[in-house]
Amino acid sequence: MSEELVIQTNGPYLRVVLPDFELDWAGVWSAVDFELEEGIERAEVVAPCYPDDDCLAGVRELVEQLERRGLETVVEWQGMPFSAEAAATASSIRQG
Repeated sequence: MSEELVIQTNGPYLRVVLPDFELDWAGVWSAVDFELEEGIERAEVVAPCYPDDDCLAGVRELVEQLERRGLETVVEWQGMPFSAEAAATASSIRQG
């Protein structure tokens, strides 16, 4: 995974690669919002398998904010599987 936040746009697509460590989720949304352009229709969020519920909640909120903007959004999980409890929390987030 990445050690820093990566945001890429390509025509109607937005790709957000989240780093392995805990984030300032308000800062993440500010950076993503800054990159949103007219015509972007789909987003992919690449996230590590965060071990705690707070980080999973951050991913969920990011997805919800993108969907409120009208973007079809999927999450691609990277890395080692997380705990069963965290997996149950993450299962409600759409996966790619």
